[in-house]
Amino acid sequence: MKLMLGTAQFGLDYGISNLKGKTQQAEVERILLRGLKEETPFLDTAYSYGESENVLGQFDKLLKGYSVVTKLPYLDKNSLELEGSFASSLARLHLSEVYGLLFHDSQDLLGLKGLDYYQSALKLKEAGKIRKLGVSVYTVEQLKKILEKFRIDLVQIPLNIFDQRFLHHGFLEELKDREIEIHARSVFLQGLLLLDVERLHPFFDKIKPQLSSFRSEISKKSYLPQEVCLAFVRDIKEVDRIVVGVNDAIQLEELFSFYNKKVEFDYSGFELKDEQFLLPSNWKLI
Repeated sequence: MKLMLGTAQFGLDYGISNLKGKTQQAEVERILLRGLKEETPFLDTAYSYGESENVLGQFDKLLKGYSVVTKLPYLDKNSLELEGSFASSLARLHLSEVYGLLFHDSQDLLGLKGLDYYQSALKLKEAGKIRKLGVSVYTVEQLKKILEKFRIDLVQIPLNIFDQRFLHHGFLEELKDREIEIHARSVFLQGLLLLDVERLHPFFDKIKPQLSSFRSEISKKSYLPQEVCLAFVRDIKEVDRIVVGVNDAIQLEELFSFYNKKVEFDYSGFELKDEQFLLPSNWKLI
């Protein structure tokens, strides 16, 4: 199974469809316990996800059963040192090492200190503190620039039915040729693809016709949007892991069920090009 537990909700009020706020610690424990029942459980977190690393560290015995990927803070923006920031993450998680370490901000690698940051991260890998070094990106252009300068093992990309930017020109195949592990996030477009179209913020008025068409086609097939969204990314052979966040163990159980659903659906015609809508950081909801 490709599903990977996302944990932003454990430390932040995260996601446009999240009406419950931060997940309570007792529920975090139930989620972690359920996730461990699957083969090769993976987990995604970050220094910048509020209290997420601290919360996870309260369940360090369970956490040791996961392959954990965490992300560095925004180093340049906050004038932080890489080694100290990573040491803080390990301390909060109560771990001595992690499966993967990602640069959360691609500009940290592309800026003036990029080579220094990269070499510092390589030393952590050589010391056995991390198995795979990579980056979280938002655009194809960011990743191409990084690949011109650095050798990475892991990349996290946004990918969903409406956001197919990384699927063009054989780019994912190129990543696999470079032996880069691919983790896909935003498979529900931060929950947008699951919401009632008629109740969406006016900001999304421009794309309501596409969203309505998508939901209409799903209804004709008697599918749930979660099933179709997951199947789209699941069936892309180059994708190794799919990051999904949940607020409770019931949601996680449902996602496992949705993941295994056989889906026959025509995904063509739904792709958007406008990054104003594809990147949640560009959404103007206030």
